[in-house]
Amino acid sequence: MPIDGVAAARKLQGFDISNRTGACLYWVWGAYDAVGADTTMSAYYALDAFGMSLGHHPASDREPPAGALVAFGVRKSDGDRAGDVAISLGGGRIVATDQPTWGKVGITTIAGREKLTGRPYLGWADHIFDVPISLPSTASTGDAPATNKGIEFDMSTATTIYKEFIDQTVGASHWLYLNKDHDVSVAGGETLLLAGTLYLQIATTKQSKGCYQIQPVISTFKDGKNIGKDVSLGVHEVIPTTGKTLSQVPVPPVKLKSGERLRFRIAGTDGLTGKLVKGIYRGAQVKS
Repeated sequence: MPIDGVAAARKLQGFDISNRTGACLYWVWGAYDAVGADTTMSAYYALDAFGMSLGHHPASDREPPAGALVAFGVRKSDGDRAGDVAISLGGGRIVATDQPTWGKVGITTIAGREKLTGRPYLGWADHIFDVPISLPSTASTGDAPATNKGIEFDMSTATTIYKEFIDQTVGASHWLYLNKDHDVSVAGGETLLLAGTLYLQIATTKQSKGCYQIQPVISTFKDGKNIGKDVSLGVHEVIPTTGKTLSQVPVPPVKLKSGERLRFRIAGTDGLTGKLVKGIYRGAQVKS
């Protein structure tokens, strides 16, 4: 059942956080939890929590609807990868912890938060982890493909997609493809409704202050060649950990037209490289 995101924003504004600073995820989750959020999922870092949350919208949308989960990425000055989360108040305004000083909850703009924290805005999500957030009907969709909104599946006609990827090197740019034809694609005259989740296990081979950026992309092909009309479905930043880094990347419902294909770009920033030990994509598709 969706939780009331606007009520969560009000809860956050009323918290006394003076006894626990530098804990944005703790307090933001606490606000959603106070209005009924419940999940078995968890994360230590805000950046991981955002990456695990469903319903991403791109950073080009700087006016998330009131109640949405808002995220900021790797700090530019020192490469700190903890990230930052807040709750939108609508109109580009957010309520955030340690704002404007440590131990305070305050209201600012997305640009103001970027300046204060030194972290770039990553976009917003309409879920906290796997818990849907009820948002105003006027929610902006920004530059996200219009076909992503309001899509419903008739599961009686859906077919499942299951694909494994193993032993692939992840460097500055690496593409994952979903089938032998190099991706999920649509033949002439067909449309394809598609949604799913990409699960990744990456072993870091060269450490740096960077992170892994995972980006689902809709690409347009003609005569087997990419004609350069890529549309990003959001960028998920994943902090490398000792051993094997696990991540979960939701793919929002999309409707692909003839010539459009879905693929994934994985990039290690600042010289970070790794080995994709295993990747699994699970999803469903309906052709019409």
